[in-house]
Amino acid sequence: MIIYAPVTEENRAAANAFLRERWGGTQMAVRDTLLDLSEADGFAALEDGALCGLVTYAVSGDACEITSLGSARERRGVGSGLLERAVDAARGAGCAWVTLITTNDNTEALRFYQRRGFEIAAVRRGAVTRARKTLRPSIPERGEGGIPIEHEIELELALEAPAPGRRGVTRREREVTDPAQIRDILERSRVVHLGLSDRGEAYVLPMNYGVAIEDGRYVLYVHGALKGRKYEVLRREPRVSFEMECGVAPFEGSIACRYGTSYSCVMGRGTASFVEDPAGKARALSVIMKTQTGKDFEFTERMVSVVNVVRIEVEELTAKRRPAPEPQTP
Repeated sequence: MIIYAPVTEENRAAANAFLRERWGGTQMAVRDTLLDLSEADGFAALEDGALCGLVTYAVSGDACEITSLGSARERRGVGSGLLERAVDAARGAGCAWVTLITTNDNTEALRFYQRRGFEIAAVRRGAVTRARKTLRPSIPERGEGGIPIEHEIELELALEAPAPGRRGVTRREREVTDPAQIRDILERSRVVHLGLSDRGEAYVLPMNYGVAIEDGRYVLYVHGALKGRKYEVLRREPRVSFEMECGVAPFEGSIACRYGTSYSCVMGRGTASFVEDPAGKARALSVIMKTQTGKDFEFTERMVSVVNVVRIEVEELTAKRRPAPEPQTP
């Protein structure tokens, strides 16, 4: 399970260790200068408490530059999750642009960023060659596939401009990263909204669920009749998104814009599979009932034979909480 958290003094050492392991140090050579990332703002991706991904960035004027982005969990959406948080931070700082620099050999990065809306803005021919001579002799001469590493390629993403007189808004202050608080939200919620993809058509449905921790990962269980559209969809495409919430309570304000709703919620992604053996189905149904009622139940083989049970292994999640505002004193 992947959790995202801002880089703070508590995880700074782990972030810098990740930079050294990934890029050989906490300094990056770009635009004929060295950038020190040892105190940079950023977000960390954590799995079982261990840092497995990192993005760092710097805001200057109306632009936010992503100075590093790396993941040790390939093909699991970690890089995308980190990039989304950096872009959100740029919006929150009122930036109009997000920029970054990669090298000519990094074809994977060029595909990754352009698929997410970035465009090539400039090519600095020979910039890496100069940096290797004058700033960081340790820069390799060739990348993967034997491509010579010689040029810097700058990409940029235009952000929607904030309204006049306003800065962008971020809600990272509402993010919940404490595992105990995340589990509390999962156990207090009662309905999960599953997002499926049915041959390109979005398909969302609410279901009661159960939550457990298995081999250090969150697992969700849902159940239902033996036949139905959702099961046909899940057999074709087991990748799912999900959301659940609890503590939902509207509150009033002195003006329209101060009305709102307090809540706690969890959102994430995972992969679904069908539980086929009777003993496994009985255990899963017990988990569902424990989450829903707080009570322990037993199930016979006949009872489990008339239902489908789906197991969703959680691969990534985020949690947020919005408390009700303090009452205003007259």
